[in-house]
Amino acid sequence: MSLLSKLRCVTVDVTGTLMAYKGELGDYYCMAAKSVGLPCPDYKRMHEAFKLAYKEMATNYPCFGFDAKMPNVVWWKTCVRDSFVRWDFSVFSGLEGVEKPDPKFFEIALERAGNIRPEEVLHIEDSIRKDYEPAKSIGMHAILLDRFKTPDAAEWRKSGGVVLPDLVAAQEWPSE
Repeated sequence: MSLLSKLRCVTVDVTGTLMAYKGELGDYYCMAAKSVGLPCPDYKRMHEAFKLAYKEMATNYPCFGFDAKMPNVVWWKTCVRDSFVRWDFSVFSGLEGVEKPDPKFFEIALERAGNIRPEEVLHIEDSIRKDYEPAKSIGMHAILLDRFKTPDAAEWRKSGGVVLPDLVAAQEWPSE
């Protein structure tokens, strides 16, 4: 029986794995502000301001404000306004109070997916430490994407990680 026929779920790390920013993150927030008629400081200044705000929030309110009982919406609105992503289900550190690489993060994902068994899930990611190893530790299948040709990929392979260049290869991987 092929691995593909055993899978019931595929989980994916978003930032760096599914999407990446071209240019600077501040560009996107400036464009969003302009689209609703708000002025924007120069892009470089916006990008630097976001990095500082994010760092300050992460330092003062780790795990997206969980311990401070800060609603995650308040946490993010402090950094940027109106940032939403819609998925079938999601696991957000700031709501759960647990961050990767804690295997509990992945156990919550299994529960949200309908209490499925780890061996029925393929997790796709771009970090061996934060994603690949903890997913594998609870019995999930896992692959690493090296979409940006990171120097770390050679080490990932030496460590036994399955490293693929993109999502197309990931789609074909289980049948190989």
